[in-house]
Amino acid sequence: MYLNQLPFKTSILAIAVTLTACGGGSSSGGSTPSGLASNNAGTAVMSAKGGNGQHNSGDGGDVTIYKSYSDAPLNITVNGIPDASYDLLNSEVQLGTNPATISADTTISADTSSFNAASAGTLYFYNQRIYRYDGAVDDVDAPILGKRTTIITGLQVAAGTTLSLEFTNTSNSLYFFNDVQNDGTIKVLAEEGDSAVRNLSFYPAAYYGSGSIDLSGQYPGQDGGDLSIYASIIQNSGTFNTSGADGDTEGLAGGDAGSIGINSNVYIENTGNLTAEGGDSASSTAGAGENINIYGYKGVYNTGTISSNAGTGINGSTYIDPSNTYIFSSSEVINTGDITAIGSTAVTNTDVTAGGEGSGGGDVSLYVGGGEGGTNIAIPRMINTGSINVNGGNSAFDSYDAGNGGAIYIGASDSYDGGESYVNPILVAISGNLSANGGNTSATTDTGSGDAGNGGDIVISHASQIASTLATQIVGYTSIDVSGGSAHQASSGGDIEIYTESNSNDGYQTAYAPAAPINVKTNLTLNAGEVVTTGELTATPSGSRGGDLDIYIDTGFASLQKNLNIEFDGIVSSNGSDVNNGSTSRAGYAWISAIHDINVTGEFSFNGGSDNAIPEEGEDDGYNEGKQGGSISIASTFGVANVNASVTAAGGNGQIEGGNGGYIAVTSALGGSVKGNIDVGGGNASTALINDEDTLGGAGGSLYVVSGNAKAKIGAAYDIAGGTGTDAGFSGGVFLESDCLEGICGTNTIAMP
Repeated sequence: MYLNQLPFKTSILAIAVTLTACGGGSSSGGSTPSGLASNNAGTAVMSAKGGNGQHNSGDGGDVTIYKSYSDAPLNITVNGIPDASYDLLNSEVQLGTNPATISADTTISADTSSFNAASAGTLYFYNQRIYRYDGAVDDVDAPILGKRTTIITGLQVAAGTTLSLEFTNTSNSLYFFNDVQNDGTIKVLAEEGDSAVRNLSFYPAAYYGSGSIDLSGQYPGQDGGDLSIYASIIQNSGTFNTSGADGDTEGLAGGDAGSIGINSNVYIENTGNLTAEGGDSASSTAGAGENINIYGYKGVYNTGTISSNAGTGINGSTYIDPSNTYIFSSSEVINTGDITAIGSTAVTNTDVTAGGEGSGGGDVSLYVGGGEGGTNIAIPRMINTGSINVNGGNSAFDSYDAGNGGAIYIGASDSYDGGESYVNPILVAISGNLSANGGNTSATTDTGSGDAGNGGDIVISHASQIASTLATQIVGYTSIDVSGGSAHQASSGGDIEIYTESNSNDGYQTAYAPAAPINVKTNLTLNAGEVVTTGELTATPSGSRGGDLDIYIDTGFASLQKNLNIEFDGIVSSNGSDVNNGSTSRAGYAWISAIHDINVTGEFSFNGGSDNAIPEEGEDDGYNEGKQGGSISIASTFGVANVNASVTAAGGNGQIEGGNGGYIAVTSALGGSVKGNIDVGGGNASTALINDEDTLGGAGGSLYVVSGNAKAKIGAAYDIAGGTGTDAGFSGGVFLESDCLEGICGTNTIAMP
């Protein structure tokens, strides 16, 4: 493309740059793994929670983390801070033989109608370039324009000065043979009657600058213009701003932002601000944020702030488009800066008689791979320590929905199928707060109330390759939280899926590519939302269920690999909501399945929801019942399964009927042991008659431990008792290998997810 023909010159003096990583805390000791700066404990949180409301809430979102085609482990841990240091070539600014140096405020336009000999030295636009008029005229005294010898080869804008560009076309391009160095302000002018600032595409050989490029709206409600920069090298420490202007108090909406696109066939370094936000309005709808796309063939390095948030406004039912931010390189993406694509938060008018919907959060994608640039460096990298926020916006006033959380995707791809690789093995180390929460509602009644936003999606993927020995590091996380939102009508928890896979299921593989072992040492929260009982609420309260957890290794090549193990240590909760005189719901389930050995420690809380209300005399509304505890399956296909944990999967309590206890199944080929404390007791009901009717305790659940070689052991304390009631619940059972050790093992079937 054209950029490949642009002349540029760089020295080969390397500059080492170290970016500040997030996190801190105590060290875990031991050697520091590849790709990490330290083993210190981090403080980051991964969150896709449902929004809260007074009446209706939002469901929790989903988090998916997976790795393919390598036997190097997938680590998801609280300990670890990624190494975000990098080296860049020390490039030299080359302005060419006829540069323009802007040292005083200057305006350039295409209007040459008044040019004469006295206009010599004036800069003007002509055929998508800037020229310097030399005073030449023809035989009728008309200016001679576009002389090749007067082309501006490069541009330098000094600090404290403004270069204003006055265009007449909607979209405009500017080409330079050499570089642009901008330490002042480059501003595209707009007129008051324009709906948007005019667009600018910039084509220098390289761009350097601590200054700003301003295409933001300049008059109330005006949209920002689109900014594109195409260069071999882009180093920005200033501000690129394409935001929409704010509206007014007279019914004018906020302006929409223009887009930002920066593209390089060498590298991009941004230590400044990229801003494409929607304008606010106190009397009408908010403006939308716009897309920000960044592509650097050999690398993208960002320490700055990237923001494409929607504005605030009295949105009514107006749909506001979410923005997309995409950062991509064939070789290396290192981000330590904050990236936000937050949905519009609605506001009320002065009289509090109108409000509106919150809009959905945008999508943010960081990606390395998909091209051959990664073969130019020994270890391509996908590193993130920055915070990424795509939360949905809040609604305002009754009857309006809040925005759903957006999507965060962080990916790296070494190969098509593990064998057919197109880059060297990529090092992946991810940390930083990742937030895709649903927006909240502000309604205080349950008449026509809107819904809070659902949590969004967070996906981290690594399609590795056979040759890779690099662990995939998802580190510094204290928790992953997909809880449902809290409200009078509470919502369900979301799902968490963590897995590795070989290419056995691909069907087109060129060579065998293995799966990876999994190490998880962090907390996972999948609870249903809490039930809110305050406010002007008349509807029946309703709880919801906990979310589901899947951690597994998927391969049809198990006989070709060893040590496809899973190590888990953390606190997991997926409880159903408790309620007072309303609908309750069950807990979630967990399925953890290794090919070889599996070791599980920590705490698991999968309790069914309880209804704690005491029925009034004569009350017969079908409530006051507890719900079933969750199901937890821990399995090893060809190895041992060891559990040493505190596990509760008890039935919920209810004055009329208790919920049944849950099910714990530990299965393996080569035995193992179950230690700790296991509680699958049935939920309790009243021990006295309720309205002259009997009450029923929940049945106890089951602990089921079986191995192929009949060498499994149970050393745990356990509770399988039925719940209390005028009719007590049946006891659960403990089944080991082929024996029922205690209780009634045939009462309930084992729930296998």
